[in-house]
Amino acid sequence: MATVTSYADQRLQNLNQRIMSSTKLLEIVNRFKLHEDKREKWTTEEIVEKMRKDIKFKTISGDVIDNRTGRSSAATIAFSVSYEGRNPNTVLQVANVLASLFLEET
Repeated sequence: MATVTSYADQRLQNLNQRIMSSTKLLEIVNRFKLHEDKREKWTTEEIVEKMRKDIKFKTISGDVIDNRTGRSSAATIAFSVSYEGRNPNTVLQVANVLASLFLEET
């Protein structure tokens, strides 16, 4: 069970790294015109870093029973991704895009 759990965790972390890449995040920033007020003052890297801070990725664990041993152990069973911003409609759209990216990558 530990091997499967660590594989799932590793896979999710790899997905997270790909989705949080500067290229992907900059596409989202440009698509939704995020941080327009900072574009004159901040570098592209600073805007992307702000975007990273506004995104929360969390794995969710639960107890599962190993069919072979009958023992219970914690395993990653899901994940959550969220985005924090000012405009509720934009926040919803960005969160949906992020969720879609994770689903497409799997």
